[in-house]
Amino acid sequence: MPSLEYPLTRPFPGRWFAILSYIGAAVVVCILVSINTALTGYEVVTVFRADYNFTQPHWYDKWVPSPTLKKGGQCDSHVFNIGDAFTTNYTLFQWSVETIVKANAGNSGIAYTGSTLEDCDIAALYLNGDIRTWTLDVTALVECDVTNEFKVTARTAFSLTSLPGKHAPLLGLTHIVNATQYAPESSKAIALDMMMNLAAMEVADRMSTSLAINGNTKPIAISLDAVFPNRCPASVGVDAPCAKSKPEYNIENAAIIFPNSAIEVYDAAFPVDNNTNPQVITDDSKLPVENLIQTLHAALRIDLGNPNPNNIFLHPQDATKLVMASTFPKSSGMNSTASRVYLSGIMPSFPSIFPDKHLSDFIPMNLTGPASVQVVYLCRYQQRKPLPQATISVVVATLSMFSGGWAVFMLVATYIVKRRYKHGSCP
Repeated sequence: MPSLEYPLTRPFPGRWFAILSYIGAAVVVCILVSINTALTGYEVVTVFRADYNFTQPHWYDKWVPSPTLKKGGQCDSHVFNIGDAFTTNYTLFQWSVETIVKANAGNSGIAYTGSTLEDCDIAALYLNGDIRTWTLDVTALVECDVTNEFKVTARTAFSLTSLPGKHAPLLGLTHIVNATQYAPESSKAIALDMMMNLAAMEVADRMSTSLAINGNTKPIAISLDAVFPNRCPASVGVDAPCAKSKPEYNIENAAIIFPNSAIEVYDAAFPVDNNTNPQVITDDSKLPVENLIQTLHAALRIDLGNPNPNNIFLHPQDATKLVMASTFPKSSGMNSTASRVYLSGIMPSFPSIFPDKHLSDFIPMNLTGPASVQVVYLCRYQQRKPLPQATISVVVATLSMFSGGWAVFMLVATYIVKRRYKHGSCP
């Protein structure tokens, strides 16, 4: 059986060696305590933040580099899939992802990290109106440029109606508490709802008047899709020619329904023919429909934060004169009439849904900047451990690191001493 042994020790030579070693050890211990407080005195928890670029400053950031100090380093991107709903920071309409142009999260998802929607614009409007129910159903598509991080086509759908049983309100109106108290952003929703309803009512009034004058031989319902071929997103700037001109659109398909349930359909892909492909949008409704499309287009752009000056809600007088028809011509026995939407733009004195309120109380609007998708991000946040737990973690980490370093220091010092005193000579 081998016997137990113990190593022989001898003092290091030099009067100052021990003193300097202990002073150095104390300094190292202080440094290690600071480092280990930063490394082990905190625990990572997950929190929800509305800003992807959330960063958490620490007292040790100047001495301990951390990759989480860069913007977005502490948060995970938000992944959207087809069908997911979202709102912009203006919260006027509720959107859903229709298609994903280029997936960047797996095979079918798109990761969003807070980029603005300044490359997005209205691509198409789909309208279905029926004067029997005085209801207009609206669907809008927004497309984002492929250079944008959020490469999607999004859709929103809502109804303009007086029917109490049809619940499809404008999202922004749900933020209104009551008639006397409303958030600043709700004033935007009030103005949009007023103007859109007014434009829809003009189409309905024009159609119902024509129907009554002509012995129920005129259309009672209208359906169409309007495509905007030359989009003008906020990224082009307010001085771009398209930002100062009337937004152009093409009605590619349209249909009207008569009281006897007969239907006439128009397709822009084929030549106009009174028998097989009639122009169903006639003088009875052409200009009211045009005003309605321009009003909806301007309203939807507000939710995208598009500051183009051809928007009737941002520059009511100038933009209204630019994009709106002021009067409707004589047609089918009807007299020429002035457009109430046009008059509301240049003279916003029509009463609102609030007592003693007028459209001029809500427009012109101010935009706070380009819109962004309003989402919540999952972020990593460092919080202090409870004092007993933090103390144990720091002490254990400091002892283990100091012990290893002290052992290495002693080995190096011993090696140097042995090199100086060869052949077993003693100091």
